[in-house]
Amino acid sequence: MVIGHLSLLLVMGFAVMAALIEALRGRAGRSSAVWSAVAWYLFCFVPLVLLEEDIIELPAITADDFGGAAPLHLSAGVFLWLMTRSSQVRRTEGDRVLESPIPRPLVLTVALIVAWAAWLVALEGELSSFTGPLVLNCVTAGVLGAVTAGALSLRTREQAAQRMLNGSLAGLAAAAACAASVSLLAAAVIGAVAAYLARLAELRLNGERGAWGSALRAAGVGALLGLLAIGVVDDRAGFFFTGQPTLMLGQVAAVLATLVLSIAVAACVRGVLALGHARRAAGSRG
Repeated sequence: MVIGHLSLLLVMGFAVMAALIEALRGRAGRSSAVWSAVAWYLFCFVPLVLLEEDIIELPAITADDFGGAAPLHLSAGVFLWLMTRSSQVRRTEGDRVLESPIPRPLVLTVALIVAWAAWLVALEGELSSFTGPLVLNCVTAGVLGAVTAGALSLRTREQAAQRMLNGSLAGLAAAAACAASVSLLAAAVIGAVAAYLARLAELRLNGERGAWGSALRAAGVGALLGLLAIGVVDDRAGFFFTGQPTLMLGQVAAVLATLVLSIAVAACVRGVLALGHARRAAGSRG
């Protein structure tokens, strides 16, 4: 792994950590939110980024291969979902949500797609024959994600712009895993399906309306789909092109490793927060 690639992923991790703080502080308080996000960064994100050896000797498991999708988006989405369902960080009915809405979602959607494509090109480290398809597939997945989310919001129109941003995030997170190695049609389908699944997950999980939290959850869903899709439709080694499940099994292993580590770190953080809460409660009674 080149130093430039590692540095870019670590910087992106700081950006996601800041989003985690914003998403958690309305429920956990500022200090608990900061410590929780730092724990995710140090004990979940960084180990996944530094993953260089193939899991169970299957290919396409290194951070270079999945573009940072698993350590960034999938782990953050799972971690946030578990933390917001912890009784230790759940706000009471009368509490005021401190989370600020994301401004100008439509403008941010366009800027996000452009920045995301530039990030993926930078992660490649050089211009090559894969650069053109990578950018085109990334933009396609992001746009189709936004359009799909917008279409799903036509009936209600409530928070439609925010949902378009979330749909674009879902498509882009999926593209981070597979944009360099799938066809344009596959990228379009993946972007649309990622946005649909992100919206479905939000409805099924009764997700809060907080802008940062819903965005992180959407990116997590997209990353999960993208990681699994590359094992199926990769135009060099995917199952439909080779008939061999090796790459698909490798991507499943990457997903499982990310989920296990994210759940473990979230469980530890929740335990620490619960212990601190119990000590404060005991001190106040004493």
